[in-house]
Amino acid sequence: MFSWHREYVRCNLCGEDDAAILFDQDQHAFGLHTVLCRCCGLIYLNPRPSAADYGDFYRHWYHRLYPARMAFHAGRLGAEIAAAVARRRAQAYAPFLGKRVRLLEVGPGEGAFLTLVQTISPNSLVRGVDLSPAEVETCRAKNIDVICGSVNELRGEYLGNTHVALFHVLEHTLDPADVLRRVASCLQPGGHLFVEVPNILGSWQGLGMIHIAHPYQFAPDTLGVMLTQAGFEILRLGALEEPLLPSSLRAVARYTGSAGEQRLPPPPDLEAMRLFFSRRLDHWRREVLAARAKRWAVQALGPRCSAALWERTTGRAWRDVLLSLKSIS
Repeated sequence: MFSWHREYVRCNLCGEDDAAILFDQDQHAFGLHTVLCRCCGLIYLNPRPSAADYGDFYRHWYHRLYPARMAFHAGRLGAEIAAAVARRRAQAYAPFLGKRVRLLEVGPGEGAFLTLVQTISPNSLVRGVDLSPAEVETCRAKNIDVICGSVNELRGEYLGNTHVALFHVLEHTLDPADVLRRVASCLQPGGHLFVEVPNILGSWQGLGMIHIAHPYQFAPDTLGVMLTQAGFEILRLGALEEPLLPSSLRAVARYTGSAGEQRLPPPPDLEAMRLFFSRRLDHWRREVLAARAKRWAVQALGPRCSAALWERTTGRAWRDVLLSLKSIS
């Protein structure tokens, strides 16, 4: 069983140490607390595992606790979902992509978006950086230039990009404000940043949003202020409730090199947010038991067999979504 050491942190957006508990459990029953900053409204885990614990988690536990991720590498369904999401993203970001771009994706996963951009714009240069050796191996098998590491380790030819993509990565980081500053250093002046994160104010239900791999949760206001503080001008910022991207936020921002207005968003009403969480987490005890059963199954079957099982159970809903999108198109 994954074990961790308690690390208490200040708010990553405003720096204050004044947070209230919204929910005192998580998907895998690790005893993690989701808190709300009383000063700016940022939602995050506190206390949380240390950086060393998270390193161990992503090396040895991530694919065990989330067999769907392995399915995206080993199964046909995962590849189809990734390709469909990449197509929808390419359509959404097309107005900001030229015929010759220099694109870096942080956390490219199985590389579907990079592959599609390279296909659409053959003269473009696409690269990626990912902390997961499994993801890097998958991308390299597709002849995509992806290096294993973090964005703060990038040097030389991986800098000076016209575009950087950060899709459902920021919520996984331990210092999202710093990640955005480092991403900015990878861009040319005037370069574009594409960001997607879960929307904590979206239509989500259940513990699929509340777990160890999400140290931070964003709302439109908190994401917007964090982007501005990192030197970005926001061109678009809106909520997504698409079939393949439910409860998400999407932002397009231009790097200006200077931080904008530092006004913090007003924090939401604490009791209203607690009520919001309680309604979205009606059956959390049942979900914790289900997650425990899933951990047992993964340990007994192994990641690849568990991924195959996912395709035949939970994955069926995703297959239905794909079929409905194909019928519409």
